[in-house]
Amino acid sequence: MAEKFYIIAPCFNEEKNIDEFTNSALSALKKYENFELLFVDDGSSDNTWNKIKKQCTKNNKIIGIKLSKNFGKDSAIEAGLSKVIKLSNFDFAIIIDADLQHPINRIPEMIDRWKNDYKSTHY
Repeated sequence: MAEKFYIIAPCFNEEKNIDEFTNSALSALKKYENFELLFVDDGSSDNTWNKIKKQCTKNNKIIGIKLSKNFGKDSAIEAGLSKVIKLSNFDFAIIIDADLQHPINRIPEMIDRWKNDYKSTHY
């Protein structure tokens, strides 16, 4: 059985990046079936939440939660992890910012290394 995993993307005022992030993530993860992309809106004051809700209606692999105010990135990550623990069993979660500063296309490589017991002691 394929591993179940979550991509957790904390975001704050990322309305301009949500669509591109989603498209890039879904493209990078197209070989996987058992995953979900969780956006955590950390109290954005722009249109981020509306963009997330629109993506949720377009694809059932996308879910979102909205924090009532900006609590900071660490709290957004914690909220995302708490949510996935409550949702279901899963094998792992990957946390990546929604600001497009990290290479989303490298996620499959990370998963492959995890599957092959790649340890942090390998440099």
